Amino acid sequence: MSSSLKKSSVLLFDLDGTLLASIPVILQSFRETFKELAYPYPGDEVIAAGIGSHLNDIFTPLLPPSLKERALLAYRSIYIKKQRSGEVQLIPHVSDVLKALFTKGQQMGVVTTKLRVVSQELLEQLGVKTYFTVIVGSEDVSRWKPDPDPLLLAAEKMNILPRDCTYIGDSLHDAQSAEAAGMRFIGVTTGTGKKSELTKYGEVFSTLTEFYQRYQ
Repeated sequence: MSSSLKKSSVLLFDLDGTLLASIPVILQSFRETFKELAYPYPGDEVIAAGIGSHLNDIFTPLLPPSLKERALLAYRSIYIKKQRSGEVQLIPHVSDVLKALFTKGQQMGVVTTKLRVVSQELLEQLGVKTYFTVIVGSEDVSRWKPDPDPLLLAAEKMNILPRDCTYIGDSLHDAQSAEAAGMRFIGVTTGTGKKSELTKYGEVFSTLTEFYQRYQ
């Protein structure tokens, strides 16, 4: 087992693209948002590159200031409707991995740029909320990934040093946030990040299941 895979006191997880098979739903929500605003959609590739950062940071370079607040409200309304209708699901086998880790006594948390209240509702809906001691969302900090603040807050809430945490994510934003926080990073390629860019920050796996098989 490599040093990057030594067992961690705490495993922190990103949501979209790491635990959730939500990227297509996110992209569709952005398409519908721009349509509602009657503003040209910049394309899936542009939006996908921003997933993992805060909505504010995604919309700011793409819209005039006068439309940004409307865009935030429209997107959240559209996405939450899709979430509550069951369109957002866990990536296959993620539930099994989380259950296995929890059964072994592994402490776990979630750090996401989604609103915490939305994340809690979704994780409850999907039957996995009980596995997580802490859920940190965008309303809990004033600076978001790739800033370290969300990860540092999670470590503080779990009363543990950042160096004893591992952050598992799928995007460059996740990797940079982990590095800035002084945490180990593990990448998965089930979301938007490319293996070539994630490997600069830590070991990368094709799925969370593959990571778990090596982590034991």
